[in-house]
Amino acid sequence: MSQGLQCPPGWNDNRAARGNDLIKQCISPAQDAAIELYAAPGQEVPLGALLDMWAREMTQRGLPFQNKVSEVPGQVSGYPAVTRTYSGQTRDGNRFDSHLVASRYNGVNYVFQGFALKGHSQAWHQLRNSMNTWYYPGAGQQNYNQQQGGLPLGAGSSGNTPYGNQQASSNNNPYANTPYSTQQHTTGNSLPTISGTFITDQKDYWAGQYYYRIYRFNGDGTLTTGTKNVANGKIQMDKKNKRYRISKSGNNIVLSSGGSCTEGYVTDTENNQIRRFKSGCYSPGGKAMYFKKIPDNSLNMGQSNTSASPYPKIAGTFIADKKDYWGGSYHYRMYLFNGDGTFTSGEKNAASGKVKMSGSPRRYKVKKSGKSYVVTSGGSCTEGFVTDLDRNMIIRFKSGCYTSGGKAMYFDLVQ
Repeated sequence: MSQGLQCPPGWNDNRAARGNDLIKQCISPAQDAAIELYAAPGQEVPLGALLDMWAREMTQRGLPFQNKVSEVPGQVSGYPAVTRTYSGQTRDGNRFDSHLVASRYNGVNYVFQGFALKGHSQAWHQLRNSMNTWYYPGAGQQNYNQQQGGLPLGAGSSGNTPYGNQQASSNNNPYANTPYSTQQHTTGNSLPTISGTFITDQKDYWAGQYYYRIYRFNGDGTLTTGTKNVANGKIQMDKKNKRYRISKSGNNIVLSSGGSCTEGYVTDTENNQIRRFKSGCYSPGGKAMYFKKIPDNSLNMGQSNTSASPYPKIAGTFIADKKDYWGGSYHYRMYLFNGDGTFTSGEKNAASGKVKMSGSPRRYKVKKSGKSYVVTSGGSCTEGFVTDLDRNMIIRFKSGCYTSGGKAMYFDLVQ
């Protein structure tokens, strides 16, 4: 069965480590990532419960499975599986992004585990590719004809981000594509997810000027439309969000929002993520507009407080590395930074996993103070002091507002 999991190119297939329940171990050349596959015949255990026990045991052994970020159902060679994403740190303090997958086949429980040093994107992408192509040798053709790739997350290759091909999530969940639950805006796992900013490939002319149309898809099932003025680059986004849904019509995947026209027909996906769609609303000169996904931090949002070139960009969802206790229960603090210079704060209940975000967004800015970058919002405390950058993107900051047990909280970028 070890043949169903392929080590990434150049990784060491450590056969000497095999034994007991461990049937495969792959180690990256830089030793910044590892993949393992375990198999144990025995009693059938609910897959979620199996992963709960596994994560607790591995954490006690010093592996980085402290914080569960997401969970999504899937399959390996047609057999049910559960995939989870974690973040955490090892005993030596190094921070990792991690995956666990549990499945069962022919009376055997299987657990895939993999982890890569946070920020080491190449190792992470290689890890995910191995996970997504894991299959059961000998599984019957009746199981979705997938002897050549189990695809636990419904994807066939590595993602662009550590959380790039998770499913869309329930209401009030700000993680663009990293759910806290299996409730979904999409109707079934076969539908891709959508989040982030999309801009048209063609200019549109009205009121005497040219504009590019923009869509901003949020992780809570809402979207905002906007424009970018071609001449001056000024971006104007609507103030109110509209709800959207993804559905299937024949062979087409359709984006709709209940308006007078269809938002789009999907033309390009990657790792279960929508990358491009043809508009059903806009067509300059009789030609259909195509909307292409762009990195939020590369879009110069004209009224953004982070547009000045000397300052790093901040976008996406950040979650605290420590639990905070109030109101009789533990919570993780959260921030959702939008690409338009606004943010919302929120919390995740540590026991139930329920996410709750504040109402109206607040404006923020990134400025320099001495040698440090600071995130401020004009409130009674400073949101954060930047500690970690990846290229020109803020990926971690120390809170100026929150402490747990007298220790400062650090907020890590999740997506």
